Amino acid sequence: MTGALQYHRTAPARDVRQENSFADRVALVGWFVHRVLLLVSLCASACTAKAPAPTPISDSAGSGGDPVAEPTKPSPSRPSVMTKLANETESCQRTLCIAGPGGPASPANVDLGDLCRQAPGVLRRCEGDTCKSAWMAEDWQAGLDGLIASLDLDASGKVDAGDPSCTINVVGWSTGAAIAAGPLVAALVADARMTSERAKIERLVVVAAHQAGVGPDGSASLVIPEQVENAWIYRNSVAPANDCSTSWESGPWLSPKPVCGATTTCWDYDYSLEPMLAFVSRRGARSGAAIDHCNIMAVVAKIALDNLERGIEAQAEHVPRLSDGRAGGRPHDTPPSP
Repeated sequence: MTGALQYHRTAPARDVRQENSFADRVALVGWFVHRVLLLVSLCASACTAKAPAPTPISDSAGSGGDPVAEPTKPSPSRPSVMTKLANETESCQRTLCIAGPGGPASPANVDLGDLCRQAPGVLRRCEGDTCKSAWMAEDWQAGLDGLIASLDLDASGKVDAGDPSCTINVVGWSTGAAIAAGPLVAALVADARMTSERAKIERLVVVAAHQAGVGPDGSASLVIPEQVENAWIYRNSVAPANDCSTSWESGPWLSPKPVCGATTTCWDYDYSLEPMLAFVSRRGARSGAAIDHCNIMAVVAKIALDNLERGIEAQAEHVPRLSDGRAGGRPHDTPPSP
């Protein structure tokens, strides 16, 4: 070739192996970063997830771990009602008292309770540490059940010749007096635990008995059952102007006249027959004209213990005339000789 040589300059060749190695390293780093980020994300999700609540284990043996409800605390319950015998005497006696309207705290029921608290062999209604000597009218059957149970001293299930003879006394005021002289006696006689010889009431004290349907004229009668041997009835036949029962249904409440059979000795005292005489009571002296359906119980509470303890009338100056006009009461006891 002639002439000057021509020189053609070309670009230096690339090192393909170096480029490929660098790209691989970049790809490897990206894959590694991706994996790290993925692991971080999974860990965060697992750590923040709420753990399930553990299954409670049963306290019951052999239940296999079945869940049970949390036991609840029992609510406080009222003390059970019990019958307690008080004032036991050498000779067996039992006394059951039935209250009238107005609740245990009414003055007349309090007066009745004070009389019965002193009575021989009184059956008391006890609830916890609180005992009452008079049973409310709605509880009279429970009181009678306790009385009969207390008579069965040999625990034979029967009140019969195997048990000591016992005098039964019953007292009531107002509606409680009507119960004492009627349904209570019938229930005593009908009770399978009582033999006919023992199903008797020796001493019944009835204070201002009230029966439903008896109007102010007191025209109806109160029949004393033949199973009652002695009955002392205290009442008023004329209501004072301020009688406590005037505002009650069919008031004022006047007691019906008692009807006693041939086997029962009755003393029917009527305070209205002695309007000018004063009678001692638990709440001050009262004239016969001022004695009403309620305050009569305070008067009788001062004198009826003679009826219950000894089976006799109270002294003459403390009782009014009988409803037939005869003088009532016994003379003063003769003092013992020195």
